[in-house]
Amino acid sequence: MASGFGTPRLEPAHLIFLSVTLVVVLLNHLPTRAGVAVPLTGVAVALELARLAGVDVPAEVRQTGRLLLALSPWAAWLASRRSAPASEVDRVWLGFRDRYGLLWAQRVREQFNRSASSAGWQARLGWTGLYPPGAEDHEALTTLQALLKRFGPAGDQPTVRSNKGRA
Repeated sequence: MASGFGTPRLEPAHLIFLSVTLVVVLLNHLPTRAGVAVPLTGVAVALELARLAGVDVPAEVRQTGRLLLALSPWAAWLASRRSAPASEVDRVWLGFRDRYGLLWAQRVREQFNRSASSAGWQARLGWTGLYPPGAEDHEALTTLQALLKRFGPAGDQPTVRSNKGRA
């Protein structure tokens, strides 16, 4: 912990709460593009939690944990550089899914599919995008953007960058 604050007082209940919270955050992003960074971050977090719990973690292992933690954003960034989907609906959906993770994405996907079913569309929103591809694109995009309004203004909606023009 930060110097000047003394020794952290972490009772078993505190450690359990902290551990569960961190596991939920990590698992939430496991099925997204950033999922490749989750194991790296998970190992680093586990080592730090063990140290906080009073386990004597060797210095070399602590350094390895810190290295894994430093590499995890780079791993996530490299994974996000995969080719962007062709459809605007898929770009908006995957951008949202990757930013907010499994818990929010499943809720939005469920609402979208319920709306599509009520409207009599053939289109459904899956984890990887709209299927069948091209089905009701304009209506699907409008519906998806309406569902995402609660997460911020339309201009702030996350999208997967297009790779057009990249060398």
